[in-house]
Amino acid sequence: THHFTSSTGYGYGDLGRKTLERVFARAFGGEAALVRQQIVSGTHAINLCLSGLLRPGDQLIFATGLPYDT
Repeated sequence: THHFTSSTGYGYGDLGRKTLERVFARAFGGEAALVRQQIVSGTHAINLCLSGLLRPGDQLIFATGLPYDT
């Protein structure tokens, strides 16, 4: 039953969060997953990803267009 423990999304040793992320990674065929209740939208997720990848002074090149025109 320890696999069904609740998760706050905070802290180390959160077995519920770790288990949930393993389930998402396996379900979507990913190497790993980041599942947090604090990520509230797709734009928030994109910002989180870019903030983790880009460093001060890096340049990001992107195509311009209307928001969500795809």
